[in-house]
Formats: sequence, structure tokens, C-alpha cells
Amino acid sequence: MKSNSFCFAIFHVLFLSFLFTQNSFAEESKLAENIYKRITALQSDSLLKANQTNPNFVILDVRTAGEWNNYHITGSINRSTGLTDFTEQLDLLPKHKIFLLHCQSGGRSAGAFIKMQNLGFAEVYEMIGGINMWRSAGLPTTTITEPKLMLVSIGKFVKGEISDTVKVTITNRANGILSFGAVTFSDIHQIDNNFNTEIALEGAQDYTFSIIHSTGYLGDETTKISIESNGGNVDFNIEFKDGTITSTDEMHLLELVVFPNPVNRNLNFKSNGLTYFDEISVINIVGQEVINEKQVPLTNGINVSNLRNGVYFLRATSDKQISTRKFIVKH
Repeated sequence: MKSNSFCFAIFHVLFLSFLFTQNSFAEESKLAENIYKRITALQSDSLLKANQTNPNFVILDVRTAGEWNNYHITGSINRSTGLTDFTEQLDLLPKHKIFLLHCQSGGRSAGAFIKMQNLGFAEVYEMIGGINMWRSAGLPTTTITEPKLMLVSIGKFVKGEISDTVKVTITNRANGILSFGAVTFSDIHQIDNNFNTEIALEGAQDYTFSIIHSTGYLGDETTKISIESNGGNVDFNIEFKDGTITSTDEMHLLELVVFPNPVNRNLNFKSNGLTYFDEISVINIVGQEVINEKQVPLTNGINVSNLRNGVYFLRATSDKQISTRKFIVKH
């Protein structure tokens, strides 16, 4: 089990990564749900540090491979604007993730920034002045090329007539090719999986696999999963009670959906296997907590009609699990 400080760090990751949207949201975004913003090297460093443990954060270096090999920001992936298929390579990247974009001095990344907006990326921050400004600020670079295995999510339990399935997503959070060694699954009941140990993941690439249970079992159980790779190892548990996921390790984010979004009165929740939250907090984009409620039933939602128009972050906690979601109030 991870400590509670990890849960706080996860919230810190998600909150700080949005903290750069303090200017007019309408001016900075192509769509209400999307964020496109240019930030300084020091702001980029803060964004990176805030997202160290976020699997959905990508540092995208669009210089040439030779420039990247000479020095680069730790964990960055390389897609050069000089390649004839650069737009196609951009289009293959996962558009739901948070991107920190840069080149050498800002010229090449400016064009890539526009391309990513046109391709519909959800959240992109372009570093002003590129890696030149990063180094001028005394910030570190490296020549190391290595992959990094991270767990992204555990999907909800899907019941079927013959079998029940849980989907798990992992990612490569760095530039090297991620390959796998031993992958083990342990459970007292009959289980199967479709994990392909021959697969190789490039930087920022996700991989989703299924854990398949025989249907109709009763009682409690835990499925233990261990994944070994050249980018590190991941071990985690999925806990069940009478065929329903009741909890996972503390390191996993609480599954949470908020709707409607944008909202003008009542913000509603959906969360698998829960009936209430221990605590709900709403924070505005300058870091002020504007709502705090405890022991909140999921059926109630929260009333946000007194909040001004703008972007807010909902932080929900339940049984040592935590999740943060962005929503928009629009009257």
C-alpha cells in the first residue's frame, strides 16, 4: 500500500497541471474542454514537477533526432517536425493527454502547436523560447534514453454470460521502446488474460489488456498482477466482493464521472461501486476552495449555482481513494 501522501500528490499533480489557465479560458481555448497555452521555461518546470507521477503527461520535443540525442529534458519523447510524415506522427499520439511542447528556440514548436490544436488535442502547453530558455534558466537536461512503465487506469468490471472482464491500461511515459518480461496474474478463482508480452510501446503509447474471470463466483477475492519491463515493474491488486470491484490499491485514482459539463445548477456524479463520498471539495483556478462538503451521497450531487462562470476542479475522496475532475460553470 502506498501512503496517503501519494493520494495528495495525485491531486497536486492534477490541480497544478491546470493552474496555468488563469487568463481568460475562452481566449486560451479552442473549445471549452480544450486548453492551449504558451508558458515560460520556469512555468514548464513547475508543470513537469507537478506531473511527475501522472501517466497522462507527455513532454514532446519536436527537434531533430540528432538534437534530441545531444541533450533533452528527462522523459521527453521525440517527434521531429522535419520528417515528411510529422503530421501523421502527431495524429497517432493520444490526444486526451497533457502535452508540454518545445523545440530549440520556439520556431518549430509554434507550427506544431497550431497543428495540435487543429488535430484536436485536449491540452497542450508550448514552452516559450524552447529548450534554449530551459537551459538558460539553469534547468537540467540529459542524454539518457530509457522507457518508463506506468499504470494508467483500471476499467470497470464488465459482467457477461460466460465470463466477466476487467480492462487495465498501462503506458510508456518516456522515449525508449518499452518491452516486457514476466507478467503474472494470481487469483484463487479461474482467470485468464490477453496480455501480449511481445508488444513494444513507443513513448506516450498506451496498451490496454483484459483480465477475464469465470462468471458466477461468490464471496471476496483479490487478483494480484505483476508486470516486469525494461522500464520498471508495476505490482497492483484488484479487490472484488461478490463479483464487483470494491477497491484497488491506494495508488489508483477513484473512478469518477461528473455531469452535466458545463453545468449551471446541480453537478452530478457517477462512480463504480460507491454510494457516497467521504469529502467533496471544489477549487477555483486560483487555488481557492469554494465548496467543501462531507459524507455526500452520490445520488445528491452538489449545487454550484452560486459559483461564477469559469473553470473549477472537483476533488472527491472515498476510503483513501481520490480523484480530481475539471468542470465548467456556465450560467
